[in-house]
Amino acid sequence: MAQAKRRIGRSAIERASQALTGFGYTPLESRVYVCLLLEGAASGYRVAQALNKPVANVYKAMESLHRKGAVLATQTGSTQRYRAIQPSELFGAMEHEFRQRRLSVEHQLQDFVGPSSADDGIYSINERDQVLSRCRAMIRGSRDVVVADLSPRVVAMVADELQSAHARGVTVTVQTYGDVALKGIDWAIAVDADEYASHWDGHWLDIVVDGTELLTAYLDRDAQEVYFGVWSRNPFLAWVHHSAKAAEFVLARFADTLQRDGTPSVKRRFSKYVRGLFRRHPPGLAKVLRRTGETT
Repeated sequence: MAQAKRRIGRSAIERASQALTGFGYTPLESRVYVCLLLEGAASGYRVAQALNKPVANVYKAMESLHRKGAVLATQTGSTQRYRAIQPSELFGAMEHEFRQRRLSVEHQLQDFVGPSSADDGIYSINERDQVLSRCRAMIRGSRDVVVADLSPRVVAMVADELQSAHARGVTVTVQTYGDVALKGIDWAIAVDADEYASHWDGHWLDIVVDGTELLTAYLDRDAQEVYFGVWSRNPFLAWVHHSAKAAEFVLARFADTLQRDGTPSVKRRFSKYVRGLFRRHPPGLAKVLRRTGETT
């Protein structure tokens, strides 16, 4: 029994066709491909009728799709018929081709890369994808130690890279503000986690690699926009930042131990220090919160 043809709305077909144009296909090629997915094997004349397009133009689009590997062609008598390959196969081939081309171009461009170790500049990074890409690259390039202060959502975004660095023998420490899923990695809840929850709706990304490279950024609530983003290989700033983050991590570990084993007197003294330093609201904090639309 022949399978009943699927009924899909014209608007859905149009959306799918428009989405495909972002991958190097013309609007007509995209419509022809989607039409062939629906029709199965079909001639150019049949597709032209379905799309209400000139037959000659449709055949040209089909030939182009065939050259690009998006459709298969067969000859039945005097009729040339085409069939669309499955989307998973199409995008798998595109991904493979892109990877090969990327590696080739990357290899060629590498010859033009100048020395970067002497670059002491401080650079703004204002795009979310660029922040995350830079963070992941830093972790992948780490050789000795990674010290990070990350919100739980950001931890999830870079967890694979953190786990891989740990597996390579890199020392990885993470200060965060809630439970996270990190296996074998030393992580701790910040002593000012309650302040984080009360003041900050967004997400922190603060990381230093090997004491030589730093990245600090603050993302909005949906982790899509960047309020602040700075990256640098300035060795002095990187080392100071490393020392500060390492000290915060040790403090978080000490606070956890103190909570379990400390005497009431020591706990009170420790709490006084935390209130005096971590829970102050200096002018700089107010400026930051005004820019992010959050409150003190």
